[in-house]
Amino acid sequence: MATKFAVEGYSHSLRRELRMFGIDVVVLGPGAVKSEIWNKHLVGAPRYDGTRYEASMAKIKTMMQTSERTALAAEAAGEFIRTIIEVRRPKTRYVFMSGKLQNWTLPTMLPHGWVDGMIGNMLGLQREG
Repeated sequence: MATKFAVEGYSHSLRRELRMFGIDVVVLGPGAVKSEIWNKHLVGAPRYDGTRYEASMAKIKTMMQTSERTALAAEAAGEFIRTIIEVRRPKTRYVFMSGKLQNWTLPTMLPHGWVDGMIGNMLGLQREG
């Protein structure tokens, strides 16, 4: 997650720096896309066995299995990217995913603390005490 966040931040900076040359930098935020990545199903997950993260990792694995089943076709992602490339004045950011309202729109509209709390509840990562 941190790497994706860093690339997005770098892209925003690059877009501002290259604007005077007429170069558009567009951030594409794809959701789950059918690919070989799903064959890696949490390879490192056993390292969490016996830790406080074991139950959360089990929930994440279940979520990943659902994402794999509902992932968008690679061809659809390619077509989406092609249409963006052909736009005369592209937006600065595009999101391509199923369930965009609950997975993208609402989390970006709500305060970070609320989203953190919802994710914490969903994964069993509530504060102690």
